[in-house]
Amino acid sequence: MVKVALRFPNRFVTVFGLLCLAIIVVTSSIAYYSSARQLQSMAEVSNTELLNQLNRRLELALMEIDKTVIALLGSADARRFFYEGHDNRAQTLQLQGQLANTVNSYANLQSVYLYAMRDNKILTDTIYTDAQDFYDVDWFPLLGPQDDYYAWTNLRPVTEQPGITKEVLTLIRSFPLTTKAEDRVGLVAVNLRASVIQDILSDLKRADGVAYIVDERGKVLAGNQEAAIAYPEDELAALISQMQATSSGFGKGKFQGDRSWVFYSAMDYTGWKWLYIVPESRIGETFAIIRNIMLLIAGVMSILAAIALMWANRFSYRPLEAFIRKVDSRVSGSQFNHTGTNMNQLESKFEAFVTNYSAVEQRLRESVPAMKLRTLLDVLTGSKTSYSQALPYLDRAGVKLYEANYTVLFIEFDHRKQVRHPDDWNLYAFGLCNVAEELVNADPGSCRGAAVQVSAAQSAVILSFPDSDPFANPLTALTLAESIRKNIEEHFKKTVTIAIGKHYPDFGSIRISYREATELLKYKWVAGTNTVMTWEDIQDYSGAQIMKMYGKIDKLTEAVRATDPTATNRLLDQLFDAMIKLNMNEDTIRHICQQVLIKASQAYLSAGTDPDDDRFQDFMLRDFDTFETMQDIRRMLRESMEDIIERLARKKSNKDKNELIGKVIAYIEENYGSQELSQNQLASIFSVSPSHLSRLFKEQTSINFLHYLIDVRMNAAKTLLRQTSLNVQDIALRVGYANLSSFLRIFKKFFGMTPSEMRGTSPVEDGD
Repeated sequence: MVKVALRFPNRFVTVFGLLCLAIIVVTSSIAYYSSARQLQSMAEVSNTELLNQLNRRLELALMEIDKTVIALLGSADARRFFYEGHDNRAQTLQLQGQLANTVNSYANLQSVYLYAMRDNKILTDTIYTDAQDFYDVDWFPLLGPQDDYYAWTNLRPVTEQPGITKEVLTLIRSFPLTTKAEDRVGLVAVNLRASVIQDILSDLKRADGVAYIVDERGKVLAGNQEAAIAYPEDELAALISQMQATSSGFGKGKFQGDRSWVFYSAMDYTGWKWLYIVPESRIGETFAIIRNIMLLIAGVMSILAAIALMWANRFSYRPLEAFIRKVDSRVSGSQFNHTGTNMNQLESKFEAFVTNYSAVEQRLRESVPAMKLRTLLDVLTGSKTSYSQALPYLDRAGVKLYEANYTVLFIEFDHRKQVRHPDDWNLYAFGLCNVAEELVNADPGSCRGAAVQVSAAQSAVILSFPDSDPFANPLTALTLAESIRKNIEEHFKKTVTIAIGKHYPDFGSIRISYREATELLKYKWVAGTNTVMTWEDIQDYSGAQIMKMYGKIDKLTEAVRATDPTATNRLLDQLFDAMIKLNMNEDTIRHICQQVLIKASQAYLSAGTDPDDDRFQDFMLRDFDTFETMQDIRRMLRESMEDIIERLARKKSNKDKNELIGKVIAYIEENYGSQELSQNQLASIFSVSPSHLSRLFKEQTSINFLHYLIDVRMNAAKTLLRQTSLNVQDIALRVGYANLSSFLRIFKKFFGMTPSEMRGTSPVEDGD
């Protein structure tokens, strides 16, 4: 190895010294500004991400409680309370037990009220009383007369016990869950303790700023410091007005007299916002420390450079020589024998840095899949909305995306119940992501993208395009989606349904395209399985069209009451055709079908059916979430309607049969003396077939028609024999027998004696 010269000319030393000084100054300045910008970027990312995490925790907690309440309202006891009331003490206690279990299941759940409009009653886990006698009725008007399904209130005081008042947040839901305001039969109120917010805020224990949670009107719901209770309303309102455009991000404004950094995140579910406000002066302290450190380093380096240049001609420049040798060793892999002094401290630090950098690089390579999953999920959910912010993470994860023009595909495997082990879907989803990325990145000049699994049987694909062509890009997305669908069907022997979100030019709108794709997949029942769906295939439906759907349900109910299976099936087909034509999503279809079954069951109940009848309970407790396709739920409804019609028709038929036989018997009692009276004559008079009349007569009277007619005629003859002096032949004619021999034979067989013997057993009361 060639050694570095030990002495330099004085002019070279002077020029080299000035150059070193300039390099030190420029490098220090660049390092300072780079560090300052990096610090600001890190502050933006970390604080915004922290608020998003807290936001998601609170939103998940509130939604979990909401789902529990929805499940409670789906129980048979709750529906019976709203539709029929609870006069039965045992039923009331049973439902109160369910409410108590719900309240005790969540530490932050204060109480649950059920209000039945039919009886004007309120039920809690401990109280069942009239609404006007209840201690908390302020929440009644909070849902409003509009067709809203639910509403979250602000913090409000509730006094459940004398002298004890607690602040609660209240969720109000209508019952049925999705219905018009005028069709509501009840309300449910869920009171959450204010600690549900404070518990999450307790994780934000920072001394450099204050945090608020505010509602849509800017009212403070909670804060992480006592100082948050007293706040300048005008300044806070001004800050909130700057945050209307985006759901989360960073801004600057004036707060409590200081220039401040404001980090914010909005909650889609409730409309609340998180604010984290840090005075700029506190952040400036950090910048001042960095500036002083950089000046100190620059000064030290300048002094060292001067000393090095002064003594360069007297001592061997071993540190530089060792440095060159170490770099050469790292690059070429060769080792050099060297005699002399050991490496100085600078050389040791540099070696440690190189070693640590290699270890870090190795760990990064091993964590790429996890980093890719986390990064793509953050992009899809909106945690990362800036391309420049997300680019370092995307690069480390090996994901290449263009800077603009995005579309999201949401892919779901069909017929999920066909897989015996649910964990197998993870393997299918992994394979789907690999196939999707291979197809999407086959031509990087026209499209780049990445795929990620979002659940057991669902995946998402982010597509990016080099050009902002609003016509070609959606067409390319549609072509890729069809290619993915066909490849999965061919190689995996499985079918998938793919929903394509709308095309957006900016990186921050990827979350919007993803949300649209997930919403679009809810129309899978209408579009069918093994399909590719776009928003162009779906049309919006208005409130007037929904009202027409309720009109069709009423007509369908009338056809069921009329026990007309042909009209019922026709109206049911029209109802499903209308839902398909309107492209309704599966949640709306489930709700409408549930209304059909409830109204048909009520028609079944109004016909005199016992509410405790097992079949009626089957109708009311039908779980619509078990149906995967519209064909399944359509088949179930058709079978249920046929079952109800058959039972109603049976009841109606029994009633008609009783009326018919009653009329036949009355006719026989009045006309038994007619010699023409026969079963055929009666069948003709009452417009039924003789065989049908014979069968009904036997079912209702337990004897056949002829035996009944003989019984009536013989008892009439017996009365005439005992009460009149008519001769036997006249009596035979009067009771319908023209042939005296036949009358005598039948009389003897019926009574065991002749007419003369019968007359001898009783004196004549009256002459005719």
